[in-house]
Amino acid sequence: MNFKLIAFCCMLYTICYFLYAADISAPKMEILDTPEGRVTSFPQGIIITDKDATITGKNALFYERDNRAKIFDSLLITTPQFRITADTAFYQFDEKKTTLRGHVKVESETLLINTPVLIFEQGRNLVTAHDNVNLKEKQQNLTIISRFGQYNFTDAIGVADSSPTLYIERSETTTVNSNKMILDNRNALFTAIDSVSVITAKSTLKCDTLIFFIKEDSGLAFGHPKVFDSKNQINGNTIKFFFAHADTQENIHDKTSLRKVKVLQAGNATYVTDDGGILEVFGDFFSINYKDGDVDYITVSSDTLKNVTGKFTPKKEL
Repeated sequence: MNFKLIAFCCMLYTICYFLYAADISAPKMEILDTPEGRVTSFPQGIIITDKDATITGKNALFYERDNRAKIFDSLLITTPQFRITADTAFYQFDEKKTTLRGHVKVESETLLINTPVLIFEQGRNLVTAHDNVNLKEKQQNLTIISRFGQYNFTDAIGVADSSPTLYIERSETTTVNSNKMILDNRNALFTAIDSVSVITAKSTLKCDTLIFFIKEDSGLAFGHPKVFDSKNQINGNTIKFFFAHADTQENIHDKTSLRKVKVLQAGNATYVTDDGGILEVFGDFFSINYKDGDVDYITVSSDTLKNVTGKFTPKKEL
């Protein structure tokens, strides 16, 4: 019996078995009998090409029984939109799904995702992580940390769930907390949903829903929004806030990134005056200007009072 011919036929069968799902290139392969069934080993590296995704590694094992490959040692997955590195990958040929483990990093032109375990679904162009997700939007220095994260590269939309936190890094870091966050990278929009709080160096904004316009460095707050610090509080139907860009002249001497807040529709404010008194003001529109992290002045206007405006300066600490 020609054992070499049998071994060659087994290897040829194995290659043909996987080719319906992907193209495989390897300098060497060996057939192993294991408790998990027959396994094909590629000890000198492998390249798997499946449509527009390419998986490479210095070592690989094919488990014929469940049509699965384990790729490890210098693992790299590349697509036209992003690349993934990790310690180990388990690729399911029939489902076109890869589970990556150990120091997983997904990087595109605008995004960087780090997590210990990631699932990549090639057909949906979707990556999903269920624990310790760190997603960074590189162009505007936005970082989301969450226990669950998902990003669809076809739609350019990411979702962070399970009480995520967003860090907006400017001259100082602003923190956003909520129960759910959505990043629409194509339209440069970030949305925080449910129990939202925006915390700057000395002020806090709370609302039900927050929309942040990434390129404009501004946001809208809906659902019982209010802005407050240690002495002042302003409420309204809608609140719009603006950050000062780090490269603008007005921000050179500021110690906080929050520049201005506008309260739109049915606003009211409670604040401390220069003489230490507490004053409540009602109006249709409020504008709050910040300097060095403190409220510098508040401007109020009201259509119902014939556009009467007022300018108020909070009490200064002695």
